[in-house]
Amino acid sequence: MAVDTKPAVAFLDPTGEVRDRASGLAPRQVELSGKVMGVVDDGMPHCDSLLKSIADEMEARYELQSVVNVVKPSFSAPLPDRTFRDIAAQVDFVLVGVGV
Repeated sequence: MAVDTKPAVAFLDPTGEVRDRASGLAPRQVELSGKVMGVVDDGMPHCDSLLKSIADEMEARYELQSVVNVVKPSFSAPLPDRTFRDIAAQVDFVLVGVGV
């Protein structure tokens, strides 16, 4: 008779890897007129409408050149590196929001 040596309970390790991004504080914009604003939506419910309202008000009030919108693929993960680099190359400053 064979004896089953497999464990009855399997334990899974839920920890993941944390990637650090070396960064410092961005220089503060003195003038917003003519600047390009980035908007990063975390993908949570209602975040898009909140950020759109704020972006519309900012465009009207500060005469922005344009707005570049990005939606994160997952609210719980950081912006993918490629997307981060792409938006950083296009904009002068970024508005980041979370939805509820």
